Amino acid sequence: IPETISEDESTEENILMDESVSENSIDSFDPDVIEETLDEPIIEGEYLENEGIANSGIGGDLVWELTGDSPNQTLVISGSGAMNNFSSSKPAPWKSSAASIQSIVLSEGITHIGDYAFDGFTATTGNLVLPSTLKTIGNYAFRNNKFNGTLSLSDGLEKIGDYAFSGCYALTGNLIIPDTVKSIGSYAFSGCSKLTGNLIIPDTVKS
Repeated sequence: IPETISEDESTEENILMDESVSENSIDSFDPDVIEETLDEPIIEGEYLENEGIANSGIGGDLVWELTGDSPNQTLVISGSGAMNNFSSSKPAPWKSSAASIQSIVLSEGITHIGDYAFDGFTATTGNLVLPSTLKTIGNYAFRNNKFNGTLSLSDGLEKIGDYAFSGCYALTGNLIIPDTVKSIGSYAFSGCSKLTGNLIIPDTVKS
């Protein structure tokens, strides 16, 4: 991003600086809105015939399904509420199909995108459309994705986790942080080199 406008230069540096930091050194991201149901196990549903790969399932109040055939699949997540958090050692159940998922559809009603939910999805293309009901985006949620369109952050979003969009170098257009955002994690947009215009951090951001 060529130019940055902010009253808090230290906050700006934390967001944009692109350097290697061990994920073990990052504090846990714990959005206020996340319910205890996030710790419930994923219940995997139907399986692709003869492949043993989960094709659909339920996680908390949300339902997910893969549509289309590999290598051109769409991941659809629907329902209302918060997505489960995942980790590098316990990834999302759709992670095994990441190499063939070209688009992600997140329905209205989703309030939280879990940690590591779409980390390393290198086949994604097009725009990244987030629901207007979204309140929080977890750590590493979209790290190293290959979306090559625009990123729109809706009013009502409150927290963006550490490394949430780090390495999404193909995202284009202006990045506008809504006035509702209160917290932006470390290196949240590091490596997003094709985003253009001014980055304006609203006064509502406190960390």
